[in-house]
Order: sequence, then C-alpha cells, then structure tokens
Amino acid sequence: RDTPEHKLYDRSCPLLRPRDDRSTETGSNRVSTDAGTLPAVEAALESGRLRNRKVILVGDSIMAQTYFSLGCLTHKTNAWNGHNGLTHLYRFTLVGNTDVVHSTFAGGPLLGYNSGFANGYRPDQKDGSSWISSCEARLPYAVEIPVGLNGKAVRGFFVTMTERDAIYVHATIHNEMRWQNVRNIVTLLECMESARAQGEDPGWPRVVVVSTLHQHFPNHEGGTFTPTGDQSCQSEIDPGADSYYQEEEKAFVGRYPVIGRDLGIERMGQFHIGWDERNRKLDCSHWTLPGVPDLIAKEIVNDLVASG
Repeated sequence: RDTPEHKLYDRSCPLLRPRDDRSTETGSNRVSTDAGTLPAVEAALESGRLRNRKVILVGDSIMAQTYFSLGCLTHKTNAWNGHNGLTHLYRFTLVGNTDVVHSTFAGGPLLGYNSGFANGYRPDQKDGSSWISSCEARLPYAVEIPVGLNGKAVRGFFVTMTERDAIYVHATIHNEMRWQNVRNIVTLLECMESARAQGEDPGWPRVVVVSTLHQHFPNHEGGTFTPTGDQSCQSEIDPGADSYYQEEEKAFVGRYPVIGRDLGIERMGQFHIGWDERNRKLDCSHWTLPGVPDLIAKEIVNDLVASG
C-alpha cells in the first residue's frame, strides 16, 4: 500500500508538489487508505451536498497542505472543473458549482503570519471583506476569489458568502502571530454567536476551527519547534505538553465547531517531511502526501455533508 502503484493520488494531480510527494519513503499513504479518505470524498460528492457552495480554507502552509489533499482526492474522482495554477492564492472548482479556495489573508485579513502577505500580494479591502467588522455591523461576509494569469496573481473578484458556504480556519503554527490569530477567531465566533442569539444573522456562512496539527520536533515532549542538530522527528509526542493543543482546548472545544482533534496524530511523527535535504533543515511540521492532511480533508467533507 506504500508502493507507487498503490498511492491514492500521484503527480497527475496538479497540486501535489515534489517536496510533498514522498509517501513511499515515509509510508504515509497507508494512513490515508486506512482512514477511508477517498471513499468519504466520493460519498460526499455523490450526496450532492457540496453543490453550489463556496468552501474557504484560511490559514498558513499547513492549511495549504489540507487544500492540496482535498484537491487531489477530488481530482482522483474526476470531479474537477479546473484550478488557477497559483501558489498561496489557490482555487479549484468542482462539477456542481463548488468553489474551493485556500487563502492566507481572507477575512480582512483575519490572520497574520511572520512572513506577511503571500509574495507581497495585499488584498483589496471591499465591503464585507473584514469579517469581524461585518459581523459587528450585522452585514454579510465577502471573500475574494483569486484569479491567475500566466501563473501570476491578478486582482480577483469579490463574492458575498451565504449560509450555504463554509469557512475552515487554522490559527497558524507561527508563534509570532498565533495568540492574536486565536483572539481574532474567538472574537469573530463570539460576535456571530451573539448576533444569532438575537436573530440578527444576515445569512453568514458556517465557521469551523481546524485544530492545529501536532508537530514532532525532537527535544520537546510536546513536539514544539526547538533549534536542534537532529535529523529526524519524534514518532510520538504528548498532547498534554503541546501548548497549541491545550490553548485550543480552552478557546474553542465545547464552544464552537472544531475538527481535526483526537485523530491519533500525536503518534504519527514518522509521516512528516523530516530532514529536508534541499533546504538543509528538519521539517517536523509539514507532511508527506498522500498522508495525514488527508484526514483533515475527510473531516471537512464530512462536516460539509452534515451541515449541507
């Protein structure tokens, strides 16, 4: 199941990057096959509940890998209409008028990162593009649908989101902005909760928190990044020592929709990219594909079916 002929998807998927396509080295393909990720995606598409919806994934490069997973799994089913060929401003569409977008800056931007905006691209600020401000004013949310031309980002077009749409947001693994990102997400969700309790929801989309996937850096029992000369990741960490996991327990769990927790990912450290020869560094944050991000893609399609 971890040989090239048994991979759930391969480089025929335009979103599978060479640096991620190492599942035959790590054995990560079996994580995805054992979890039944492809059958779940096929069932979701056949249900019709993904039709006529916008699905917005907001977050950093970890969320981008979930986008790649969702893209390649749906590509495998021949459900694609196409994609825009960009990096950091990704979009693909599916048969049935489903629009799937990964954006680092959607929502106003809702999130910040130590690298700023992708490749210097700064979003236009249109009415509804700041989701927190729109919520406070009880106005609909807007999102920019990215457009590419010759592999370069050009100004996209803004669309208003509706209650049929869904936003999946990930607070980032980058420590510099993470606390503010968590605070922004909580502010947005609290505002929406208050408005709905008063019957003042103008038709907002569903907002779901995607749990931060465990990292497995050595020399820290919670897997948090620490400078090290090691060339391999831990195979298992203690979630109780993972400050991001505990932070999300307090901020979100039991209060708001959350996916991606309690999947056993703390025991999956061997499926990270690991030693990156090209960049001469140890990567215990990102994953080889097919693999662990497919589990989150499965949770997203299951959530879309349940909420559709």
